[in-house]
Amino acid sequence: MEMQTTLAIDGGATHTRAGHYDAAGALVAEYAGDACNPIVLGEERCLQVLAGLAAGIPPADRGTLHLCVAVSGANSTLLRDRIAEGLLRVTGAGTVTVADDAWPLLVANAGRKPAVLVIAGTGAVVLGQTGTGRWGRAGGRGPLLGDEGGGYSIAVAGLHAAAHAVDGLSAPSTLPDALVAAAGVDGFEALPAWCAKAGKDDMAGLATVILANAEQGDKAARNIVIDQTRALARHATAVTGRLNLPKTAPILMHGGLFEKSAYYRGVFFETLRALGTDRPTRPVAHRGHAAVFRFAALAEQLPPVIPREGEASPFSVGSRFREKT
Repeated sequence: MEMQTTLAIDGGATHTRAGHYDAAGALVAEYAGDACNPIVLGEERCLQVLAGLAAGIPPADRGTLHLCVAVSGANSTLLRDRIAEGLLRVTGAGTVTVADDAWPLLVANAGRKPAVLVIAGTGAVVLGQTGTGRWGRAGGRGPLLGDEGGGYSIAVAGLHAAAHAVDGLSAPSTLPDALVAAAGVDGFEALPAWCAKAGKDDMAGLATVILANAEQGDKAARNIVIDQTRALARHATAVTGRLNLPKTAPILMHGGLFEKSAYYRGVFFETLRALGTDRPTRPVAHRGHAAVFRFAALAEQLPPVIPREGEASPFSVGSRFREKT
């Protein structure tokens, strides 16, 4: 009998990382690829990136391969189904499981227990589960529909505040000069052209400037951080309220803003307490392709998902297809 191996892929909006694990769960090799968001890049390009990672496994190490893929932007069941079917067709894998890039992180770190996951990176989203099949989600719909608390949203708010200060609509602020320096342009009036060409990650990178100025006492920057963390904290309390989670259910944190800015974390914690939330909080222990692999191992142990009225289930656990024999 051929050995069973798993390729766990963490497919992001900027890059993709994969880990090849043997039957005992030991990491055999790691692989890297380009971004694979199917909404931004198209499904064909997404499949090319994912299949290319699978093709990098030496045949002698492959065995009967299970692909478990977490894909940024794969938020609909139909899209996950198409990705899973396409991967099964082109990779020759024995089984393929596809989920979005957020739910595996929650499952990997909470298992079957009730918990809330708050992600604050370029964007922001809150996920929650009861451990008995009910789930909840708030935010995470992109910058136009609501990524409050994420780097991109903070950056846009900072640019607006800087423009108001330049135009005399608000008190003087350190933000105009700080943002001009961060963008590397000649003056504030050159920022609109820079913003028009900047990628989403470049824009979100300005959040570090706003956080630094807030920590140094700039009032406009402080108000932005307070407003953004309050919005994210309200998302978290909304999810815990909808699911009626016990007070012992932890809030798990993930993302660059939590990991790189003690100031952001501190304001977020203060806001949670102001909203009456006194739950245990901790960073996630499992992340990247290691979380995807753990998700693959735990997925079949989870209770059936109970969809909310009018919504498709976010993880059933993803889309699972098996090679026909």
